[in-house]
Amino acid sequence: MSYSETLIDGFGEMNILTGSFVSGENGEQVYYKKIFHRQVNPSFHILFLHDFLDYHGRYETLAHQLYDHFDGECSIGLIDFHGHGLSNGMRGHINSFDTLVDELQFYLKNCLEEKFVFIVGTGLGATVALSLELSGVSEVLPVIGLILANPLLKLNIDLPSLIRGFVRRENFGLRKVKMTFPFNGHDIIDDKQKAEEYDSDPLVSGQFSIASLIEIGDAAKKLRSNAYYLSTPTLFLASDNDYLSDIQTLRMFHKSMKKDKTSLFEFRGVKHDLFNSNSVDEYLSKITKWIKDQIQNV
Repeated sequence: MSYSETLIDGFGEMNILTGSFVSGENGEQVYYKKIFHRQVNPSFHILFLHDFLDYHGRYETLAHQLYDHFDGECSIGLIDFHGHGLSNGMRGHINSFDTLVDELQFYLKNCLEEKFVFIVGTGLGATVALSLELSGVSEVLPVIGLILANPLLKLNIDLPSLIRGFVRRENFGLRKVKMTFPFNGHDIIDDKQKAEEYDSDPLVSGQFSIASLIEIGDAAKKLRSNAYYLSTPTLFLASDNDYLSDIQTLRMFHKSMKKDKTSLFEFRGVKHDLFNSNSVDEYLSKITKWIKDQIQNV
C-alpha cells in the first residue's frame, strides 16, 4: 500500500489534512482526514471509526468537540473504510472483514507521528478495532485505549442459517446480492433532526450485501470466543435501546474481559447511534475523563 496527503487551510489555529491510501480490496482508495493545531505538536491522536453503511462526516461534530476540549494537545483522525463515504468500492459491501482490519492497521503504521493513539469506534468501527487487537498486531502499534460504542458483537438482523450456509459454500456470486436495510434513521437515532439527515444523506448507503452480514457475523463470533485475550484498556458505551446490536451480548463480552482493563457505561433509552444522540454532554464527559486517566497511567 502507498498513501498521499494534501494540506487544506483550516480555521484559526487549526489545520485540516486529507489523504488516501490504496486498500488491498481491489486496489481501492481509502479516504481519511486529519485535524491538528498549526503550532502545537500534539502528544496523542484520537482516531474515529464509523459505523456500517455510514461514514466519517457523521462524527465530525464529536471530533471537533474533543479537539476543542484538549485545546490542541491532540490531533484528530477520521477514516472511511472502503465501500463507505468518500472511499472507493462497492457501496455497502464487505467482501472480507480482514481487509477492514488491514486498512486500520495501515493507517496506524504509516499515517501518524503521534506517540499515543486512542481509537473511538462505533458499531462496525468498534468491531474492527477489537478485531485488530485480537490479531495481536496492536501490541506493536501505539494504541493505548479503545472507546467503543455499541460494537456489533451480535446483530439483531441476521440471515437464516440455510441461506448463510448456501452462500458461503456454493455460490460466491450471491455474496454481492444487495438487500435494503430494514431500518431508517429514526430507528437508530433519537435526535429527530439527525435521523432525518441520516435518511437523506447521499453518502449513507441504503443497501448492504449478503456477504457483509456474513463477514460481520463471523468476526463477531470470533471476538466472543476470545474476549479474555483482549488486553488494551477499553471503555464500552452501550445504548439499551439498540435496534441493531444485542446489548446483553455486550454485557457478557465485557464481563469476559480482564476486569482491570475494561469499563462499561449504559445509557438508558438511547438508540444505537450514541454519538449522534441527545446524550452528548453525558458521554463526552465520560470520554474526556477516561482519556485523561489513561494518559496519566502511561
